[in-house]
Amino acid sequence: MLKNYIVVTFRNLLRNRTYSTINITGLSIGITCSLLILLWVYDELSFDRIHPKADRLYQVWVNATFDGKVNSWTSVPLPTYEGLKTDDSNIKNTAVSDLGGDRLLTVGDKRITKRGFYVSEEFLTMFEFPLLKGSPDKVLTEPGSIVISAATAQALFGDEDPINQIIRVDNLDELKVIVKNVPKNSTFQFDCLLPWKLNETRDWVKRNKDNWGNVRHRQIR
Repeated sequence: MLKNYIVVTFRNLLRNRTYSTINITGLSIGITCSLLILLWVYDELSFDRIHPKADRLYQVWVNATFDGKVNSWTSVPLPTYEGLKTDDSNIKNTAVSDLGGDRLLTVGDKRITKRGFYVSEEFLTMFEFPLLKGSPDKVLTEPGSIVISAATAQALFGDEDPINQIIRVDNLDELKVIVKNVPKNSTFQFDCLLPWKLNETRDWVKRNKDNWGNVRHRQIR
């Protein structure tokens, strides 16, 4: 019986080749598009789900009105970092970062430019990126440490173990290396993380520590 159904189906397809081609092509395109849409939706929904605390992590935005229009951005005044910790008991932790940028990383004669952020010591305990080595609650408490991606480690050190090697950053700081990977489905993408404590003695941080009018710093809570 099944064989007869198959034979009849093929005869009808061959008898009406034009319509069969149109229908089969349309069905194939429809199925392909549906699968691509489902894959895209799955990828979008997977973003930042690597973090166990994803349902409790929020980014602070500023809303300001200019010329009758509301403008929003992610950079907020630096005092927000401490203010959130003390003024709202519902907030368990707060991390601050700069806006990120290209950092010159130097090891011997090798010089490469990679995207990096200065982040406070709470960052890796809130955003639990998978460290290859090192403790997330300690690595950024030491001003002399730097966290880099595995790809960056490969570019700088090849197959050599990068742990406890020295990298010079922007010709300013010499830092020890701790390696980590950054998943592609993370909104926060970087090649290296630098301790925020390196900035605490710098003039621009001192000037803005209590300045609520400067919005050059990103806040994450």
